Amino acid sequence: MMKSEFIERTGFEPTAEEYAQIEEAYYEFSGDKNAFCKDFLKNKGVERLIRNRASRIEELKKELEDMEKKLEAEKKASEKEIDSLKEQLDKELDWKPCEGGTTMDQVRYEELATAGGTRILTEQEAKDLIYNEFGFSPEKIRIINTVHTYEANKYHRMRKANEYTRKPVYNASDWNYIRFDCAGWQYEMVNCSLQSYEN
Repeated sequence: MMKSEFIERTGFEPTAEEYAQIEEAYYEFSGDKNAFCKDFLKNKGVERLIRNRASRIEELKKELEDMEKKLEAEKKASEKEIDSLKEQLDKELDWKPCEGGTTMDQVRYEELATAGGTRILTEQEAKDLIYNEFGFSPEKIRIINTVHTYEANKYHRMRKANEYTRKPVYNASDWNYIRFDCAGWQYEMVNCSLQSYEN
């Protein structure tokens, strides 16, 4: 009996795996294909297959969950090993803070930013202040809101150590901060003093 003939007689479409089992039962059946299909329906063969499908789906879901748990555990173990190796490598390379990046300590910036009377400057206000203090052309100024500190290893290779978000802020003529670029050069304005910013 062909699969299409079984579907036509029973109205049920089995999977390839299910039909292999049906075909095996058919070969052991004493009657013809019509009798087999009637017997199959009478003895709730469709219901059995559906129950088996549901059971198999649950088994597969459980297998998938177990696999996902295993993969997650392996991922965590790998990440832990990688972190350990990185820590060992960093220790071996002897990374230490070095010059470069921001010239203002983050603690000092936060004290300024949160002090009474301090205000965040708009981009235009920051450009105007830079122009008035140092004479840079406002249309060439680009305000930067991210700064970094750097560290170097025993082979004098540098990398970023920390990243901070900083808005241009002003409290007084001798207490302020702006990070900016102008015509390809990098600068910080720290308490109205012009500092070179190197990355």
